[in-house]
Amino acid sequence: MKRIIALLLCFVLAANFGIVHVSAEEATSGTWGQLTWVLDAEGTLTISGEGEMAPDPDYPDPDRDPKWDHTKVKTVIIKEGVTSVGIGVFSAHNVLTKVILPDSVTRIGKMAFYACVSLKEIVLPDALTVIEGSAFCNCERLGPINIPESVETIGEAAFWGCSLLRLTIPKNVKSIASKAFSGTSIGEITVDKDNPVYRSEGNCLIETASKTVIAGCRKSVIPEGVEVISEYAFSNLFGFTKAIIPSTVTTIGDRAFSNCYSLKKVVIPSSVTNLGAWVFDGCYNLKQVVIQSALKSINAGMFFKCRKLEQVVIPDSVEVIGDHAFFECENINVYYTGSEEKWNGVKTAEYGNSSLKDCSVTFNFVMPRGDANGDLVADNLDVAVVLKYDAGIKDLIDEATADYNGDGVVDNLDATLILKYDAGLI
Repeated sequence: MKRIIALLLCFVLAANFGIVHVSAEEATSGTWGQLTWVLDAEGTLTISGEGEMAPDPDYPDPDRDPKWDHTKVKTVIIKEGVTSVGIGVFSAHNVLTKVILPDSVTRIGKMAFYACVSLKEIVLPDALTVIEGSAFCNCERLGPINIPESVETIGEAAFWGCSLLRLTIPKNVKSIASKAFSGTSIGEITVDKDNPVYRSEGNCLIETASKTVIAGCRKSVIPEGVEVISEYAFSNLFGFTKAIIPSTVTTIGDRAFSNCYSLKKVVIPSSVTNLGAWVFDGCYNLKQVVIQSALKSINAGMFFKCRKLEQVVIPDSVEVIGDHAFFECENINVYYTGSEEKWNGVKTAEYGNSSLKDCSVTFNFVMPRGDANGDLVADNLDVAVVLKYDAGIKDLIDEATADYNGDGVVDNLDATLILKYDAGLI
């Protein structure tokens, strides 16, 4: 009897000091629309039933009334018979790492897995046809992921911010919305050869009929023949260092290259007649921009927070500079192709353009023929660049300027002429 009392006394003391844990987690359960759910003690949420999953009407609200304790959901298993993943149902499930979907699911709703920052593993079912907007947006650890052949529609920002390394678009995809793959680490883009709407070339996703680049990746080379670079096409790409825009491009959409932190030089060719707003917003390492086209305006936010921008060539066709076009471009030097009088007549928005008030401006600037390296001077350094290009071991940002003799080809003849020019012989 004394031994039993002593043991009980030890147990009570241990419990009082937090040494013994006597409670155990229990499974919870409930209904969601026409479906039922069970969350077990290990963090596995199982959803079963027949038909569509109801949307979460309060999903944008982080303090919404919980269906289940989302802070404990580590794995989601949806059983056969469920045909969709509801809008916002699993958004901000921060400890969710794995999702198992049945073949019966044909639609993943808007923001279904939005900001599931720990999600690493999901297999999309073979019957899936629609991935709605922001379905996996900001699932920063998700990748790789295979898009099944059944998919027809991929919504806006569907995979924004995911850790995708490769992108393969299957043959049945008919619609890809803006920003679908922005902010990813994609290094390779391919499209099934039998897809009638899209194709891939130069690691670019291209809408065939409109000749529009829908999405690029860090290894993209925009091919000749492309006419449109769509909005957000290259935005938020990590490791994208060089944008060579071919002379066939006429339109560049809003924020097409925004937040490309590694981008250093850009030449906007004379073919471009429509340049959107905020195109190079947040390109912090951008140092030089040459605008060859006869644009009438530099739109709002064009070079917003391009803090390392040192040289920009502005054509005398520009009549208007929009709000925040050169915001925080404190080191800028302008090379203007017109007169000082004409420069003073440019209507510059008051807000966000203080950098232009005190910057150095070179008037009546003429782009030197033979400037192959883009430093706005034709000299012996350009000779080496041209020879490497002629040998096939280096790309040129602007072939037209490097073509000294204007024969449409950049080769060793141009290198010879540049050398003679630098020596003062021509």
